[in-house]
Amino acid sequence: ILLPPLIVLAIFALFFLRYNSNILISREQNVLQTLNTTLMRETENHLRDMDTVSSKMNFFNRKTNFMPAVLDFSVTSNEGQIFLDIIQMTNELDLNASQVNVIDMYGHVIRSGTITKNDTCSAEDEKWLDKAKQLRGKKFLSVPYETRKYSAGSSSSGWYLSLYRASLDGQNRVIGGIETVKSCKVLFRDIASYLSKGSAQAEIFIFDSNGALIYPYDTSGTQKDISQTYYQMLSGTDDGYGIGTDPESGIKYQYA
Repeated sequence: ILLPPLIVLAIFALFFLRYNSNILISREQNVLQTLNTTLMRETENHLRDMDTVSSKMNFFNRKTNFMPAVLDFSVTSNEGQIFLDIIQMTNELDLNASQVNVIDMYGHVIRSGTITKNDTCSAEDEKWLDKAKQLRGKKFLSVPYETRKYSAGSSSSGWYLSLYRASLDGQNRVIGGIETVKSCKVLFRDIASYLSKGSAQAEIFIFDSNGALIYPYDTSGTQKDISQTYYQMLSGTDDGYGIGTDPESGIKYQYA
């Protein structure tokens, strides 16, 4: 089914579930729709957690101005410790985001989470900052990306998704940007849990409003091409559910 816009994503997503059975009954359609709703709600909750961190930071900054326009102080200084304490407070004990990166307009970065340190960046490093400045505090998401940056103590890479927004001062002026990061393994663990069950009969795909594949995130070029076929078919129907034919195998499937 073509689902309504996600509150946290600020875009629409859809879950495409493919049945490999040739026997299609109305009860299966109800199962698909229930599964859609459940997995969408769980995924949205994880995204809302990421959103809450940066939105709380902006709200708190409008009241206290704890985020200066220039982040040139050390995280080990008294000012730096207070700054980190506020980030950790907004991130809560459950760590709504595994990593929080705060960037000013001069290339200074303060990182808190899996990596906690002072850092620097260039406009090339943080291309998202220009869009964040244009949106003036509204959030937007990356697509999943692979990096070693947050693999603390390990040389292996992992998959992550970032939520971005501009940081604002007490007068709602843009002074930089906030990036909250979460591991895709955590973000999509409810979907992975479902798919790991021997009784799981559905394949699940999540797309953003531009048709970019969000889940599964670690895919081959061939699977991405096939997923786009599904996306084009489903986004072109008013009902958002029905029966289709697999472009590779020719097997009919039910989708929602």
